[in-house]
Amino acid sequence: TTNGGVKCWGDNNSGQLGNGTNINENAPVNVQGLADGVMSVDAGTYYTCALLISSGVKCWGENFYGQLGDGTTEDKNVPVDVVDLINGASSISTGYLHTCVGMVIGGIKCWGNNIFGQLGDGTNTSKKTPVNVIGINDHIILSTLGIHHTCVLLASEKMKCWGNNVYGQLGNGTYLSTNIPAEALDLGNNVRSGSTMNNHSCAVLTDGKIKCWGANYFGQLGDGTSANKNFPA
Repeated sequence: TTNGGVKCWGDNNSGQLGNGTNINENAPVNVQGLADGVMSVDAGTYYTCALLISSGVKCWGENFYGQLGDGTTEDKNVPVDVVDLINGASSISTGYLHTCVGMVIGGIKCWGNNIFGQLGDGTNTSKKTPVNVIGINDHIILSTLGIHHTCVLLASEKMKCWGNNVYGQLGNGTYLSTNIPAEALDLGNNVRSGSTMNNHSCAVLTDGKIKCWGANYFGQLGDGTSANKNFPA
């Protein structure tokens, strides 16, 4: 809200509305403890996270894979602090079962499910607290999370992705998943914005063109085909 508070509504089976109950709501309810001081909020699958004006991060809802980042795997129906992120965060992105934050000093940290290496820490082990993504030291313009993959736009206007790649959604010219960042091909230092969804990714270039890659069985890449692409098209 304009005064920095957060209201949520809808499905609440895992406590993702943050109002202290697990009852679904068809009208906005206040998130406990977040009446003010919130910069932005992002809703994942059955959980929610907020970036505070203080540059801290709080999350609530489903936590089976540790995606709340509080060091446990217990669901929470009120906001809890993410471990070691009382301050220092500049952006927040939630996904299917994992979460990432860009840091004020540069770099990015992720936590939660890691079965395909989507945390980017060089392992495939899920994490209940934030870990550093290997090789990302630049400032992050944005991070965007698919089901099991992650992409970031760096201050250098490059785009890097990691995690599940069975549909080519990392855009690195292969179908091999990777647990460390790989640069998307043929984009150079020319990316203005980007987005991921399920099993595909897209980038807006500085010249206004859009390129997409990954799963294309519904034609979601917009290239006139239904063939998957492991490079930007």
